[in-house]
Amino acid sequence: MKSLNKEMKTVGIGVVASLTAAVLLPIFMKEQYYLHFLIMGGVSAIMCMGWALLLRLGLFSLGQAAFLGIGAYSSAILTMRAGIPVWLSLPLSGAVTALLAFFLGMIILRLKGIYFAVVTFAFGEVIRIVYLNWNSLFGGYSGISGIPRPEPLLGLAFDSKVPNYYLILLLIVITAVVFYRIDRSRAGRIFRAIGHNSDLAQSQGMNIKKYKVIGFTVACFFTGVAGAFLAHYYTALFPNEFGIWESIIVQIKATVGGVATVVSGPIIGAVVMTVVSELFRGYMSALEPLFFGTFIILVVFFLPGGLQSLPGIVFRRKAIRDRADRPSAESKAHAKGKE
Repeated sequence: MKSLNKEMKTVGIGVVASLTAAVLLPIFMKEQYYLHFLIMGGVSAIMCMGWALLLRLGLFSLGQAAFLGIGAYSSAILTMRAGIPVWLSLPLSGAVTALLAFFLGMIILRLKGIYFAVVTFAFGEVIRIVYLNWNSLFGGYSGISGIPRPEPLLGLAFDSKVPNYYLILLLIVITAVVFYRIDRSRAGRIFRAIGHNSDLAQSQGMNIKKYKVIGFTVACFFTGVAGAFLAHYYTALFPNEFGIWESIIVQIKATVGGVATVVSGPIIGAVVMTVVSELFRGYMSALEPLFFGTFIILVVFFLPGGLQSLPGIVFRRKAIRDRADRPSAESKAHAKGKE
């Protein structure tokens, strides 16, 4: 019990320290160009958390970028065509995305493994083709431009990187709290049971389809909200930004960070990989795929638990060294006592 309380205390201190550092970062980071990397990392973090939640259920999705696009295009249309304020369109776009995910989930969530992955991949491609060919609504190949930024809030205008950074940070915190609560709840335990062995879980009376639909809908809701944020941050959307490669990148980032948790690992992987990826894109874009491939191979071989497991490995090795040094120190003291 003492070790558990100590671990919980350490985790709590780590969360508070990380959040404090994230809040204070813009004060010390004078170059706003680098804040853009963190903002994009924040969008990826929400997507990665959603993907990790689906992985809890044994669902290997290849369509997360499609749901990001649904949220982005929904918010753009709601604000530009219907005149809805941005602050209202953010949750509404998440709701539109969740509604589509709900109906899609009712159809495809009976599928398992590679079959589910193939169907979500096909769904993403169908959605992208719709964007490309429905010019009157989605702008076709030209996309949508002139998307409004969020209205000023408490006198703060969202026309620079710093306010947008704090907005995506707020969305990350809300998403993390919701996903953490789900993962620690009875529903989270059922999710893990289904992902481990769905047949055994069903034999124990668990409603497999119900919980898969719930998890799929919740994950896609927050992905849709992240997409809505992205639309108003960029103020322009293009269909090819939401293709299959973007969905694969989400899986890579979450895996590199570590999927043993649905919060810390995906956030770490998303932020680290996005920042490094953006740096490569700016200076050595041709090497970006090579970097991703090399990095994930190194992580799989040397850090199977992802980057989030690195502090634990360091502390365990330090503890082993301390225990190894303690007997020698005690023996020296014992020998000195005999003298």
